Amino acid sequence: MTLAQLGRTAAKVGDYERAEGYYKKTLAINHSAFETALDLGNLYTRQRRHKEAIVIYRYALAGGLERPDLLNNLGCALKEEDLPGEAEAHFRRAILLWPQFVEAMNNLGVLLREQGRLDEALSVYERALALRPDAPVIIDNLGSVCMERGDYGKAEAHFRRAFSLDPSFHQAGFDLAYVLLLNGNYRDGFEKYELRLEREGAAYLRPGTVPRLAPGRKGVMVLVRAEQGLGDTIHFARFLAPLKEKISGKVVLECQPQLFDLLRTADGADGVVPQRADHTPANVERDAEIPLLSLPYFLGLTPDTIPAPVPYIHVDGDITARWGERLRAEGRPGYLKIGIAWAGNPKNTGDRGRSTGFQQFLPLLGTDSGDFYSLQYGKDALAEIGNTSGTARLHIMTEGIKAFTETAALIKNLDLVITVDSVIGHLAGALGAPVWNLLPFVPDWRWGLKGENTPWYPSMRLFRQRSPGGWHETIDRVLRELAGRASENAVKAC
Repeated sequence: MTLAQLGRTAAKVGDYERAEGYYKKTLAINHSAFETALDLGNLYTRQRRHKEAIVIYRYALAGGLERPDLLNNLGCALKEEDLPGEAEAHFRRAILLWPQFVEAMNNLGVLLREQGRLDEALSVYERALALRPDAPVIIDNLGSVCMERGDYGKAEAHFRRAFSLDPSFHQAGFDLAYVLLLNGNYRDGFEKYELRLEREGAAYLRPGTVPRLAPGRKGVMVLVRAEQGLGDTIHFARFLAPLKEKISGKVVLECQPQLFDLLRTADGADGVVPQRADHTPANVERDAEIPLLSLPYFLGLTPDTIPAPVPYIHVDGDITARWGERLRAEGRPGYLKIGIAWAGNPKNTGDRGRSTGFQQFLPLLGTDSGDFYSLQYGKDALAEIGNTSGTARLHIMTEGIKAFTETAALIKNLDLVITVDSVIGHLAGALGAPVWNLLPFVPDWRWGLKGENTPWYPSMRLFRQRSPGGWHETIDRVLRELAGRASENAVKAC
């Protein structure tokens, strides 16, 4: 057996270190062993060592091994390293060499969709589907393109078909749940939403030594485990009180450390513990566990039974008073105090559509509608502001803030918060503070598809994009409404 064959054998059983050694020895002996270079690149890819994979794939390619699978794999590695232009070129070259290469078409479609090139992505997926009409992954991705185009009926049909073809394909079931929830079908949507627990990265939420909370159990101590983003945790914290009432027991919330101090005041929480970095359960005595985002399903939620007794999170009066003094010192008497946030967590999979740049919010500062206060966190936000002219009316409030309790107290002293769909909107809504939430063309499921109001937060008003990426028109509407709000405030001040 050759060294290369020994490497392939080791790779098959998961002995990647030994496989890498055999491949490298082969290449050291024979610099033209480009097939082995491809094997080594694939090994790096499996280990998510994408930079090294790119180097070795290019070596094989330069040696004349222009195979469609190599080009496709190189495209995937380039995409992972955020080199979309090069990735696209290699996917297209792979398809040119092998016009029936459905996997490369699928990868190209994903890339195009992530760039917002939806018509091109649709064309690529339709071509792939013609070649492989019963491929669940292709059908599901086609549904995702339809979803982003706002064609929700077609999206649902594609998700249903993909899931029916392969019920173990949990991503398709999860995607179906999303469109059902968006359309207000909470009964079926939340049932399918449980499939998120089968996805990669959700293993820590599945039942372990402590059982999942079962319907009908009473008088028990339950650990509710947070998941997903900070905004989701604030949003779903409203269900702690209804859960406590339903089980006639005690409820302890395990949440992200950033929210620990804030959520200790949440209605229905008998205790709050910080989430561990490795996601192992907190060392709390309990009879059962349940993921936080499973509470709507457990409670049988419908759009008509959404609990919204705001505020359900509370702020220390002394901290609130301290922020009130600071705002009075910095602001102009009689003017509206308006907080703004233009971006969410960039790691969120839907952030491309929901977040915008500071430049889009700049027209707000050109009005005399009030004094503006930045609620945007991070060095990138400070750099954006610092590199932009016309920001004299913007007060930077987030420098030095270390806890969400401080942000909450600041928001309590504002007359209005204007934000994209992010944790800031959820925090303002949970506090019962006036907030205008600017939504992308395809909104998150919880906001539904119609209306300016939401049953989730009585103090929130929704501003919906009327076309994909249509921030300019959305901000224009905000400006008109803000001018009216400022006029009303001026009359009251007189």
